[in-house]
Amino acid sequence: MNDEFFMRLGLNEAWKYQLLTYPNPAVGCVVVAKNGEILSVQAHQKAGTFHAELRAIISALGKINKNFNELFKLDAHAAYEQILKHHNNLLCGAKVYVSLEPCSHFGRTPPCATLLKELKISQIIIGVMDKNSHGGAKMLADAGILVKSGILKNECARLIEPFMLWSGLSHTNSKNFTLFKTAMSLNGVISGKISQDLARAHCHQIRSLIDLIVIGGNTARIDNPRLDARFSNSKKAPDVLIYSQKQNFNPNLALFKIPARKVQISANLAQIKEKNFVMIEGVDNLLKALKNDIHWLLIYQNKSFMQGNNFNLKLSLDILHQSDLGDDCALWCKIKN
Repeated sequence: MNDEFFMRLGLNEAWKYQLLTYPNPAVGCVVVAKNGEILSVQAHQKAGTFHAELRAIISALGKINKNFNELFKLDAHAAYEQILKHHNNLLCGAKVYVSLEPCSHFGRTPPCATLLKELKISQIIIGVMDKNSHGGAKMLADAGILVKSGILKNECARLIEPFMLWSGLSHTNSKNFTLFKTAMSLNGVISGKISQDLARAHCHQIRSLIDLIVIGGNTARIDNPRLDARFSNSKKAPDVLIYSQKQNFNPNLALFKIPARKVQISANLAQIKEKNFVMIEGVDNLLKALKNDIHWLLIYQNKSFMQGNNFNLKLSLDILHQSDLGDDCALWCKIKN
């Protein structure tokens, strides 16, 4: 097993939380003992909670001494301090694989690079360097820890592409990431109920984080969706933009009934670029009209053959990653130029 193997374990774990870490990047981390045993595979899961490195360290320590698992019940700062006091060099000589360079500054959570230095790990293997890390890799190198970088660099960079876009750190300099979400059966049917519980819950988790959701006028009139996030923990419902030339909509539509929500009706999508994180929900007609305005495509594909209307659009895609969601799978894609 080589560095690429361990890094890919961390990447696959991080993809489970892609976008759910907003406004933070998705990050994966693996801790390997000096005898080659995999002690933990973890990822950052939500902004304001443990970074991937801290989760991986607690999990690794917990595999050696189960009492450390109690640290998951604490906040990040308290868990960090407990590790510094009680780690007893249990991870001395271990290797740590992380998809993004560890941070070295205090924010909502403590600096991961400082913690790794104190644990006396032997190597840190990094996928891609972080412009905002404030020198995490240098701190570790200065402490005598072997630092390697660029392992699966392109795959690690792809993982954080949404973060780079909504943070204004990409070459575009605009602070916007726009996702197009759709659902279909294995044979391309898009009518009727497609997604099952896990896929719907995943979609609602994303909805609870976005700044704006965009749908077509026909979707609003015919499907009458609520477009809320009732299957997520936060229950926050995003603001809605109905993309339509016609302004007349029944005020009793479900999406108008959500408290504390702003709904706009417009044929002008310029405001999308003013929002950090936007999700467009629709099918082939809307995608055809807006394909030049999106960065990624998320397809919830049910694993069954169904009867109904089929997706009817010629499109070439790069599949970035595929995640299993029970009766469905999530296909993360980019439209080929």
